[in-house]
Amino acid sequence: MARTRSPDFEEKRAFIRDRCAHLFAAKGYANTSLGDIAEECDMVKSAVYHYHKSKEAMLMAIVLGHIEDVRVGTEKALAKGTTPQERFEILVSTLIDIYTRFREQQTVLNNDRNFLSRQSKRKVHTAEKKLIDMTAEVISQVNPRLKNAAEVRNVVTMLFFGMVNWTYTWYRSDGPIKPADLAALISQICLGGIRSTDPALVEGNRPEAAPASTIEVEQP
Repeated sequence: MARTRSPDFEEKRAFIRDRCAHLFAAKGYANTSLGDIAEECDMVKSAVYHYHKSKEAMLMAIVLGHIEDVRVGTEKALAKGTTPQERFEILVSTLIDIYTRFREQQTVLNNDRNFLSRQSKRKVHTAEKKLIDMTAEVISQVNPRLKNAAEVRNVVTMLFFGMVNWTYTWYRSDGPIKPADLAALISQICLGGIRSTDPALVEGNRPEAAPASTIEVEQP
C-alpha cells in the first residue's frame, strides 16, 4: 500500500531539495551519495525516497525549480518597467539578485545539468527558452534594429547571459561591490553595447550590393 502524504509533504520535499543543492554545489552531483543526502537531511534513505523517487529526480527538482523561479521572478519584475532602458535595468537587477541569493542552485544548474536524462534535458531546455525569449524581447526593445535580425539578436542575448550567468564563480556579495552596484555596472556596460549593435556587421544581415548593371559609373 502506498504511503499517505503528510500535510507537510511539499515543505519536506523542498527542504530535501535545498539540502541537496547545498551538497551538489559543494561536492558535485556525481560525488554525492544517497547516504550523504540522508545524513544531511537527518533522515533514513527510505524517507528521502518518499519525497523524491531518485537522486536524478532531486537534481531535476533543483535545476527546473531554479529556472522557473528565475523566470517567474523576472516576469513579475519586468511588469513594473515602462521604458526599454528601465526594463533592461530591472532585468539585470532581478537576475543578479536571484543568482546572488540562490548561489548554490545556480552552481548546480551550470555544473551538473549534464547528469540529467535526455528527456529531462528537453524539459530544462524548454523552460530556459522561455527566459531566453523574454530577455531577447527586452534586448530588441533597447535596440529596435535587432527585432528583424533574429540570429544577431540571439547572439547578443547569449552574450548577455554569458556575462550574468557565471557571476557565481567569482562574485562575492559580501565584498566591496554590492549586488545593486554590480547590476548597475552590468547595465551600463550592456546598454551601450546593445544600442550600438549593428546587425549589418553580420554578413547575412548586410544589404545586398546592387547588380553591376544598375551601378552608374561616371564616364571619363
